Amino acid sequence: MKSYKVSVWKISVNKTTKKLTYLVRWVVDGQPFSESYKTKTLADRFRAKLVGALDKGEPFGTVTGLPDSPAAPVP
Repeated sequence: MKSYKVSVWKISVNKTTKKLTYLVRWVVDGQPFSESYKTKTLADRFRAKLVGALDKGEPFGTVTGLPDSPAAPVP
């Protein structure tokens, strides 16, 4: 299933691990998704791709949480 009801949250810092990691969190049709990255730059890049797909009006999959575009971000 596809959905246009998507919210991308700001990047948060995960301090529960030994080393800091950065979480990109977003919601597709009420279901939360997240990806963890070792650096803030990687997290920013992934979040920018999600926001770009959202700005283009692309549908997101409710199972994967990722947009349908051919250049969709791969976690």
